[in-house]
Amino acid sequence: MGYILPIQHHEYHDYQKRIIKEKRNPYVIEKPFKTILESQYEELKKDNYSSQASTKESRIIYADLTGTGENVNVKV
Repeated sequence: MGYILPIQHHEYHDYQKRIIKEKRNPYVIEKPFKTILESQYEELKKDNYSSQASTKESRIIYADLTGTGENVNVKV
């Protein structure tokens, strides 16, 4: 026969809660984004590219009209 220790149930329960930890995943994985973001990015990229092209064209036209800024486009 075994000996039963004089421990109250609530004491054992507190001990059990201290010892047994919750299982946690060390790697946090976010859920994937929808492809809507990619299409929005493509639109922004397209708009940005078109505005850059018009800026280059306007610089060339301005250089032809004024005769300056063909080789160096910097103000001092």
